[in-house]
Amino acid sequence: VKGKMEQVDKAPTLLSAALSVRPQYTSGPSWHLSAIPVECAEQIVEIEKRCYEPSYIENEDTYIERLTLFPPGCVMLVVDGDGGGSVTGEVCAPSPITIGGYLMCQPSRRGLTNNMGDTSCISTVLGSWATIAGPTTPTPTTPTSTSTSATATQQHSQHAQSPTTPPLLPHTFSEDDCYYIHELTVNPSHQGRGYSAPLVAYAEQHARLLGYKCMSLVALPSALEFWRRHSFAVAREFDYYGNVCYYMEKTIH
Repeated sequence: VKGKMEQVDKAPTLLSAALSVRPQYTSGPSWHLSAIPVECAEQIVEIEKRCYEPSYIENEDTYIERLTLFPPGCVMLVVDGDGGGSVTGEVCAPSPITIGGYLMCQPSRRGLTNNMGDTSCISTVLGSWATIAGPTTPTPTTPTSTSTSATATQQHSQHAQSPTTPPLLPHTFSEDDCYYIHELTVNPSHQGRGYSAPLVAYAEQHARLLGYKCMSLVALPSALEFWRRHSFAVAREFDYYGNVCYYMEKTIH
């Protein structure tokens, strides 16, 4: 993808447009959503290790690759005032922050499931987008971060893309295209606080903004009912690293 992504500098492409579109970063009384800087990959892996058995653990390099390839699909929920650090706009502050949960999503094809440590599907899809001309209407871009907390707060409450903006990519999608939730994890120290809801909402809003009609994921047995409550349905059952897991889909409008 790297060589193809260099084309973005020469002419607008579907790839450059897609990378500039994402939902508003929402916030609550004690949390806010933020992009995940690569500096936070190590902390993400530590949370992952507390939540999953070893066969489902991805290394730090894989997370960095995901964050680099498709940053709009990656978001974290930061717990405010609970870690000695802060997130200002898009940049992870030097002091540790408290990540209450995180989300990793990507463009995909229906029926596909990701192997741990494998980002080839992202590369394939984004590589194809780099060869397609961009939209004819201007696409809003994500604001750059600043060092002031006041400006950062404003960015979280008034962000790049209005939920009413027309979908970006619908004319390019077939029935085989889908928006894949690779991972949604809530920090065990912060479970039971409703932190999964804004992460799920972000994923669905992002899928709609891009023009997808289908979302998909792989659910472990322990998460099956959670995803059913969010209107995902089991499409098939299969063995995934020694466990029975469920490939699920959801139609969106």
